[in-house]
Amino acid sequence: MLVRLIQTVKSRKMDKSSLIKAEKNQHTFTTSSQGGTLSDLPHQVILPREGRNCGRITPSSTYDFWNKGMCKFCWTVLLLLLLAIVAAVYKFGFVGSVVQAPDGRQALQLTLGERNMVLGEMRDFLVAVQAIIVATNAEDMAVAAAAARKVGMAAQTAVPPALIGKLPLAFKKLGFGTHSQFDQLALDAEQLGDPLQTREQLAALMNNCVACHATYSLMVAD
Repeated sequence: MLVRLIQTVKSRKMDKSSLIKAEKNQHTFTTSSQGGTLSDLPHQVILPREGRNCGRITPSSTYDFWNKGMCKFCWTVLLLLLLAIVAAVYKFGFVGSVVQAPDGRQALQLTLGERNMVLGEMRDFLVAVQAIIVATNAEDMAVAAAAARKVGMAAQTAVPPALIGKLPLAFKKLGFGTHSQFDQLALDAEQLGDPLQTREQLAALMNNCVACHATYSLMVAD
């Protein structure tokens, strides 16, 4: 009987001691949540940030989602613009406005005004060629040089960019090459004064004219 009484007293003391420890731990947790530090909670289990925010849409998560969406949209728009620029450069820098003509040549599709301008430039070439032949026959190299320089690269400044964009790359090379060779012919005529060499240069230059007319024709676009 005495032994059972002693065991009952000890059991009640242990229950009371456990209750006091639990109250202390609860007090420590409350104090820390109101401004304490992590060192004050040696037995506290800290939930991770993901656990505390799980299932909630916070302003920061909405902002990140919006930023990612806008970033993808901007990159998509930038890529489309880049493709459009590349296509425009390829079209107006290399291909031009060209269709296959019935005679097998490539027909440049131009407006009536643009066609007249190109034909006028070709007539200027023809006038210069005739003047150079006459001048070299008379051994008047100053006149030959002046006639050649008149249709040199300086004549290209009058060509509008819209027309240049419609011309294929090979046509541009022929045109610019012809103007450049007339400039070289004028320079050599002045410095060397040799009619025979000037006529040889003129004959080589005329190959560009023959190649151009054999490859291209002009068509007024509807």
